[in-house]
Amino acid sequence: MKDGTEVVVKIRRPGIRARMEADLRLMRHLAALAEARSAMVRRMKPAAMIEQLGREILDELDFTNEGRNADLLRADLASLERVTVPRIHWEWTGEQVLVMDYVEGIPPRDPAVLKAAAIDPSRIAALGAELVLEMVLVNGRFHADPHPGNLLCLQGNGLALLDLGSVGFVSPRRQHEFLTFILALRSGDPGGVADMLATWSESGEVPREKLMRASERLVSRHGTGALVLNAMVADFFPLLRQEGLVLPPDLVLIFKAMVTMDGVLSGIAPDFDLSEALGRMRGKLIASRLQRLAASDKLETALLELSRVAEEAPRFLRAAAARMEAPPSPPARDDATAQAVRLAGWLVGGAVVLHAAAQLLVHWT
Repeated sequence: MKDGTEVVVKIRRPGIRARMEADLRLMRHLAALAEARSAMVRRMKPAAMIEQLGREILDELDFTNEGRNADLLRADLASLERVTVPRIHWEWTGEQVLVMDYVEGIPPRDPAVLKAAAIDPSRIAALGAELVLEMVLVNGRFHADPHPGNLLCLQGNGLALLDLGSVGFVSPRRQHEFLTFILALRSGDPGGVADMLATWSESGEVPREKLMRASERLVSRHGTGALVLNAMVADFFPLLRQEGLVLPPDLVLIFKAMVTMDGVLSGIAPDFDLSEALGRMRGKLIASRLQRLAASDKLETALLELSRVAEEAPRFLRAAAARMEAPPSPPARDDATAQAVRLAGWLVGGAVVLHAAAQLLVHWT
């Protein structure tokens, strides 16, 4: 630049959009033919996957999308001081040309090369784990293709994110589901894993025994020891196919991004364990969910509903006390008493939990 700033200029190849659109039309046609001829292929929903792939590829061809992604991720990750997202020079950027700051660094491929440059591979791995969890489980916006060519290790043990044309999004519901799945897997809870597989499956009603069979095998192989996502996913997707389970496309993209980053980090730091990073971030993940609740109308709605239910609580408590003090009654009435006691307990417990959450949120905000 005129002021001496070093930049990178990215130029779209002429005619590439028309070629990509033609290729996508061919892929859609082939997917439709395959789905029409095979029930097994229909369950995998290749047409839906190609539609999502097509949207993402065409979005990447518009470099203004990549520039906006860079600005959004830079803002999301401002609290991670050792993470760099290159600045976009918007006065020179358009649909076919992208101009951004040049970043000097080393791709995370060879730990010996990093050490020779006074960069600690273990610290890079720890930062990379924090980065991917922050993107997926806290911010809900993540680099969808974090392979070594799109990452740079920086002096001071920092990381830079490059090529942000492909960015995925995670809804708060998906964040909760993904975290629940990982925690159930790591705590050795096949029932919890099966619950999430049932929630995710897009192949219709799946018998519980199939879900449990797949979940028990996953837990037996990956419930203890270091969590190696590459190995887990290598078992996970074949098991899903065997049991006729199909994941939504957005979850496939999340797994792809996390597996890619996990492979990069374990390649430069063989002792890297994602479950340790997840354990370190539990408090932040919980705080993030509660803060999001405070920022929305959900807490206010829950507290209003609780106040309404609380008005009925004395009546339930009196009914429960009266039943417990009454003479012995037939079993059906004992069941009614137990139900009333349980309901009263839920009311009191719910009030305590929501009050505590409200107090925490008031403190944080």
